Amino acid sequence: MTKCRRLRAVSPIIAVAVSTFAVLSAPTVLGCGYHNPQMVARGLLNLTYPKALYVSTAIWQAENVGVLPPRERRRTRDLLAYHRMVSRLAALNAQVSKAADGDNAKVSFAVVLIDTMLWVRFAPVADGYAMRTHADGPGGSDVVVVTHSKVIAALASGRLNAGQAERYGLLRLYGSQNAQQAARDILLVATAHRSALKR
Repeated sequence: MTKCRRLRAVSPIIAVAVSTFAVLSAPTVLGCGYHNPQMVARGLLNLTYPKALYVSTAIWQAENVGVLPPRERRRTRDLLAYHRMVSRLAALNAQVSKAADGDNAKVSFAVVLIDTMLWVRFAPVADGYAMRTHADGPGGSDVVVVTHSKVIAALASGRLNAGQAERYGLLRLYGSQNAQQAARDILLVATAHRSALKR
């Protein structure tokens, strides 16, 4: 075998090894879509939580019929998008904390935004709920809520309530039936009085 042929035979192996090393050694590949939009794990999410990707289709349909604001024709980089989303999540957390003051059973839940793969955990505390953004994922007993940043904005602003969002397929819950219902009840109470949508 000539030297040239040997190099051609080895080069694919080297390419795979270099690519694997680059992926495994770069800590930023695990970031959420706000900070690393090229590396989202929607496929893995759909394997872990079947039909999670249905939320993406539901978002598109809701935009088309006016349930959600229309999508931008030309996406521009928004440097404040993450901070604006954290503010909306904090508003939702305040609503959830207020709802938890009643007779509703407290349950921990984790929200994942399918457009950015940002995980946010909501954990019961003495005076309501504590929110943690950029969580690594759900805790062992968390109900998982798969949704989209537009839905969080709609819930926080009062455009939608959680019941409407679930009926439209804009959020999906995963976990045991009892835990799902507890999370659903909290979210319904937190957002019920704020919905402006009459559909």
